[in-house]
Amino acid sequence: MNRNDIPIMEEIDACAAEVQLPFPIEEYKNRLNKIRKSMAEKQIDLLYISSPESLFYVSGYNAAWYRSNSSTRWFDATATGIAIHVDHDKFILFDVPDEEGITLWSTVSTDTRIFYDIPGAGMYGKTYETVTDEMSFIDLVVRELKAEGWTKGRAALEMGSYRPNRLIS
Repeated sequence: MNRNDIPIMEEIDACAAEVQLPFPIEEYKNRLNKIRKSMAEKQIDLLYISSPESLFYVSGYNAAWYRSNSSTRWFDATATGIAIHVDHDKFILFDVPDEEGITLWSTVSTDTRIFYDIPGAGMYGKTYETVTDEMSFIDLVVRELKAEGWTKGRAALEMGSYRPNRLIS
């Protein structure tokens, strides 16, 4: 698909079934395509969004608590976000295990990658990729994006987000 030929649907007539979504799945696909079209116009290849409002807009992600205070300490969970590539009709949602239920049952994410922020720990009977003293949550995100081939070209961060605090991000 040519970057300029990203389809935008004017009318949507469908509903979500298993997942608890406030909008039909097609609405989220349409929103993603609008973002990708805008990215193409601005020559942005990769966009990483992290504000709760943006996560909700793109995927339906709706947590009860977003750890969105103005702390100047780094917490890996505040780096939860969605990576969008202009040439792919999917996004990648990065999160920590305590929000896995939200990612499974209240988002349209088809590619969710869960990282645990305590090395060597497990949760809910599962073992997750963990951060270490040598590798942070962001290092894991970058590693995954490189493996996808998404780090070539121009990248953009959602700088208007208060999550994580821009003093530390």
